[in-house]
Amino acid sequence: MKEAIYNYIKENPGVRKRDIASELHIWVCDKDLSNMLYELLREGRVFRRLHRDPANMDFYDKWYIVE
Repeated sequence: MKEAIYNYIKENPGVRKRDIASELHIWVCDKDLSNMLYELLREGRVFRRLHRDPANMDFYDKWYIVE
């Protein structure tokens, strides 16, 4: 599953966690999804940027691969 997440981020830079979950047909709060994302983060293969949308009172991470 980790490689599927990595490949999806690679194909869709700036993707949100909810979009990754949707692509993999799993719940956005699935523990395995979070664990795999943070494992990729610790390995230095991906990074995230916080996106703030004050107009909609929303904030979320956008995920990218490390080039």
